[in-house]
Amino acid sequence: MAGQQDLRRCFFVESIYRFDVSRKQASFPYVLAYMMRNLCGPLQGYLQQIFGMKSLVIFGNILATISIAACFFAEDILAVILLWGVIFGYCFGLGTQYLPSMLNAHFSTNRSKANGFAYSGACFGGVMMPPIMEACIEHYGLNGSFLVLAGIMAHLIPFSFLLKSSEEKSKCGIRNRKNKEESIEMKEDKKAVLPLLMPALKNVGEKSQTNNTEEEATELDQKLVTNACSQTEAANQKATENVKKKPPSIFTLKNFKIFIDPSFLIMFIMTGGTTLVITTMWTIILDFVRDKGVGVNLEIYYVMIIPLADIFGRIGSGFVIDKKFLPTSVITLICCICTGLTLLGLLFTYNYLLLMFIEFLFPIFYGSILILQIALIHEFIQPEKRTMAMVCRAMLFAPLSLTISPMIGYFRGEHGSYDGVIYTLTGISFFCGLIIYFVPYLAKRRNKTTPDNMT
Repeated sequence: MAGQQDLRRCFFVESIYRFDVSRKQASFPYVLAYMMRNLCGPLQGYLQQIFGMKSLVIFGNILATISIAACFFAEDILAVILLWGVIFGYCFGLGTQYLPSMLNAHFSTNRSKANGFAYSGACFGGVMMPPIMEACIEHYGLNGSFLVLAGIMAHLIPFSFLLKSSEEKSKCGIRNRKNKEESIEMKEDKKAVLPLLMPALKNVGEKSQTNNTEEEATELDQKLVTNACSQTEAANQKATENVKKKPPSIFTLKNFKIFIDPSFLIMFIMTGGTTLVITTMWTIILDFVRDKGVGVNLEIYYVMIIPLADIFGRIGSGFVIDKKFLPTSVITLICCICTGLTLLGLLFTYNYLLLMFIEFLFPIFYGSILILQIALIHEFIQPEKRTMAMVCRAMLFAPLSLTISPMIGYFRGEHGSYDGVIYTLTGISFFCGLIIYFVPYLAKRRNKTTPDNMT
C-alpha cells in the first residue's frame, strides 16, 4: 500500500490534462492524501483501543480499494480530492501505521530486522508500480488506471486477514492463564476437602466405640459432610468469579498524555524534521543535478538510485540496531549527522560519479533513521502508550510540508540556487541528531517520577 503514494508523480501530470485544471489543483488530492495519513494519527490511536489493530487494517484495505475504484467514475478534480485525498489518505494510514506495533508485538527479538524488511516493501513498490501505471495510463487513460490499481490493491485484503495482532496474542495468553488457574484451584480443592471430611470420618469411629445408634451417627456425619462440601463450593465460586474477571484494558484516554511526554516530543520533532529533509530532496533532486551540469541521458540514474539505496538502508539498519553495538539514540545521532554531511557533500561536488556516490549514501542514512524512529519508540515509551506514539510520530510533517514549496520558490526562484535549501536541510539534520541524544535521560527521569514497566 505504501508504494501507491509514489504514483502521485504519474497521476499528478495526467490529472492536469484529464480534468483541465491548474498544476496547483491537480497536485492537491495527492498532497492531501499524505497529510491525511499523518494528521489522523490520534484518531487512529483512539479507534485502535475500541476495534483493535487487525480489524482496522482490514477495514482500511477494503475501503482504500473501494475509494480508488470509485475514481474510475470521477469526471472532475473534486471527486478525486474526496476519494483519493480524503478517503484513501485516511485508509492509507489505517493500512500502514499499525505495522510497526504489530511486528513489535509478534517478534520478541530481531524487531528492527523485521521492520526493516517490512518497510523495504514500500521501496520495491515505489520502483515497480510507476512503470506499470505509466503503461496503464497510456493504454486505458487515467480513469482506467485507477480501476487497474484498485484491482492490485484488492490483493491486500486476503493477506490482511492473515495478520495476527497483539490483541489476539493477549487473548490467547489470558485463556492459557485461566486454564492454569483452574487446574491449580482443582488441586487445591482436593487438598482442602480432605481436612474438612476427617472430623466426620473420625466421628464415625468414635460413635461406633460408644455404642451410639447407627441412625444418629449417620445423621451427624451427613451434616458434617454437607457443611464441608458447601464450604468447598463457596471457595470454588469465589475462585471462578476471580478468573472470569476481565483484565483491565491498558488502553485509555490517558494515552493522549503522550503529547506532554518530553521524550516523545523530541522523537516527534526529529521524525517531522527528518521526513521534511528527505521529502524536499526527493522533490528537487532532478532539478538539482541539472544545475550541476549532469547530462540529460544520466538524469534517470539519479532518480532511480534513491529507492534502491533506501532499501539497503532500511534492511541493513535492522541488523545493526538488533546487534546493539551502540545505544539506539547514539546510532540515530550518527545517522542524522551523516545525513547533514552528505547534503554538504552534494553541494560542493561537481563530478557526476562522485555526486552519484554521495547521493547513494543519503537515502541509506534516511532509511536507517526510519527504522530507528520505530526502535526509539519501543525502547523509551511505556508499553500502554506505544501504539498511540507510533501512529502519531509523523504528525508534525503535515504542517512542515507546507513550507517546502515556499522554501524552494524563495531560494531557487528568487536567488537562482538551491544552496540555501541545502544549508537549511543540513541545519535541520544536525538539530534533529543533537536533540535525540537527550531522549534516554528524559525517559529515565520520567520513569523515576511515574514508574512503569518497560518491556
